[in-house]
Amino acid sequence: MDKWLSLLLMVASTAFVACGVSRVFGAPAAPPAPAATASSAPAALSREEQIQVLLFQRLLDTPSREEAVTKDGKPIYLAISADLRGPGAEPKDPSDAVIAALGPRPFPMQKVSQYLKTSKDHVLGTGSVNVYWVGPMKWVDENTVETSSGHHFGPKAADGAPWRLRWKDGQWQVESMPGGWKS
Repeated sequence: MDKWLSLLLMVASTAFVACGVSRVFGAPAAPPAPAATASSAPAALSREEQIQVLLFQRLLDTPSREEAVTKDGKPIYLAISADLRGPGAEPKDPSDAVIAALGPRPFPMQKVSQYLKTSKDHVLGTGSVNVYWVGPMKWVDENTVETSSGHHFGPKAADGAPWRLRWKDGQWQVESMPGGWKS
């Protein structure tokens, strides 16, 4: 009978601990790990993508620009890695993660490749078009970057600015913006 009682106590204590009841004795039970799915896990942005999002937000969140873009109903196009101030610039599409991070807007946003597919001459500057861009990044050190951004909205109509950003306190912060330009 003692064997059966010992066996019963051993099974009961194992079940007691396995069920998380051990919290009564000060040992917190670990919560079950949630199952990771592609749709539930947000895409992590690279350092360059974080900068792109920050600068696109600065461009897009200007009330006067938002009003003008919303009024005509045309899409705006987003471009990266090309400074659209001069010839030879080859704009690239921002990642899907960057576009998602910008959130919903009251106007349609598309990648610059969508404009280039529909443009007859595949060159920016021929007609009214809203292209917001973030230029190539030059890393000064591991926590400092220089780049530029701007808005191209038609033939000989654009504006932009150079930027110097620094990673500080867990986020990118504008360190300086020495001046902008407008044509």
